Formats: sequence, structure tokens, C-alpha cells
Amino acid sequence: MGIKNPSHLIIWLENDQIIGHAIWHESSSKEHKPGDKRDSEDLRILEQLLGGEKEFVELHELWLTQEHRGKGYGKKFFDFFEELMRKEGHEDTIFYAYNSAALTICRKRGYKEIEGFVATGIEENWEEMSIFHKDLNVKNSLY
Repeated sequence: MGIKNPSHLIIWLENDQIIGHAIWHESSSKEHKPGDKRDSEDLRILEQLLGGEKEFVELHELWLTQEHRGKGYGKKFFDFFEELMRKEGHEDTIFYAYNSAALTICRKRGYKEIEGFVATGIEENWEEMSIFHKDLNVKNSLY
């Protein structure tokens, strides 16, 4: 397939108001984006999760307004996102997460997880997070 478009934005609207957004991009275990090679630890973890060198979709950011959190929007988003990625021909998705709500949703949806990965977060702060993988060919029946 090859990495085509490096970034995509999904905006959630309700009553013509933005209530959230998600950013995702096509990626691979070798390169974060074309020309941006992964470090050896990230490469090792991704190839462990994916079963070797592979292309995938990386969900980079997921955000909801405070008043829309805890009301099922996360589940609705993942239902939408996973189906959209299947329709576009993607087989795997990766999500780096540290937020407790995101961790819970990914675990309920059957994502495989590697915990305790430390990565540079916003403003160069180091954060411990989990890396999640889902084979999009396997529909989720848990959540």
C-alpha cells in the first residue's frame, strides 16, 4: 500500500459545535512518517506487536471537550474510526495512550498492549504510556 498521506484530521461536531477531534496518519514499523526513522526501542516494540515489519494507521491524538467525556463518545469514535480504516483498506492500528479513559477503551475493545513504554510527550516531557495494537480484520465483540 505505501504511506500516502502523512496526516489526517477528524473533527466531531454536535449541533454545529466542535466537541472533539482526532489526528491519525499512515505509518510503518520502520518510519514514523516518510523519512522519519523510528528509534530502535520503538521499532522493536512495534515489530513485536505487529509480528514483524508492517504498515499501519497510527491514531496520534484523540480529544473531547470536558463536558462530553464519560458519555460514550469514546466508544462511538472507536466504532467509527475502526470501520473507516477497514473501508480504506488498512489492516492494523496503533495508539500510544496514557489517559485513563483511553486505556480503558482500548483494553475493552481487545487491543493488544505493551505497558510502561516511555516516550517524549508534549513540550518534551517524558511520559510513561502504553502502546496498543488492533488487528482491524478482527471485529470486536467485547464492547
